[in-house]
Amino acid sequence: MKVGTDGVILGGWTDIKSADKILDVGTGTGLIALMLAQRSTAQIDAVEIDRDSHTQACENVARSPWEARVKLYNISIQDYAIASPERYDLIVSNPPFFDNAYKAPKKARSLARHGDFLSQSDLLSAAKTLLNPTGKLAVIYPTSEAIRFQEKAEQLGFFCDRRLLIQPTPKHPVKRIVMELGMSPKIAEDISLTIERERHIYTDDFIALIRGFYLKY
Repeated sequence: MKVGTDGVILGGWTDIKSADKILDVGTGTGLIALMLAQRSTAQIDAVEIDRDSHTQACENVARSPWEARVKLYNISIQDYAIASPERYDLIVSNPPFFDNAYKAPKKARSLARHGDFLSQSDLLSAAKTLLNPTGKLAVIYPTSEAIRFQEKAEQLGFFCDRRLLIQPTPKHPVKRIVMELGMSPKIAEDISLTIERERHIYTDDFIALIRGFYLKY
């Protein structure tokens, strides 16, 4: 679970213009936290429950130009929401999304992919506690899970501001949805992104989104 397309898209697309304080939930090896640090001057906190992933995130941050602005915590978001006095302008998460499914044999991979330790309800509850009144929550989910997440979010008073509808190729249906949610009523703006024109031939829109993060582009 080093660098995945979901995390790269979330880190590259999320609106950070008004964010001075950002929280990355389930940072893994620090990918999204580092991308947001690269794109902004914000102070970024990141929580990761898995000890080995947290250790690697610390190593990655220490080797980056943004070490002074990224702080990492080896803690669950549930416990962090109880203990932390911080309030954030933006919370981002590439959360686990499989429920009641076969678990990967490696603990870290299972934590990253399955919702046992970070349910949608837990994530929303933590965001409700930790966001400023004008703050935003940005997440990425597979399509069916995204629909469920948006329904649960609306029940807690969140409104979807923007959605990025992601197709692997023009021939495929939407497989992933990035959502930005806030506390003010708003009609969601839907934006489409196709990753590949055909196998290993990326679209101009996708290249423009990730160009600043890949050496080959």
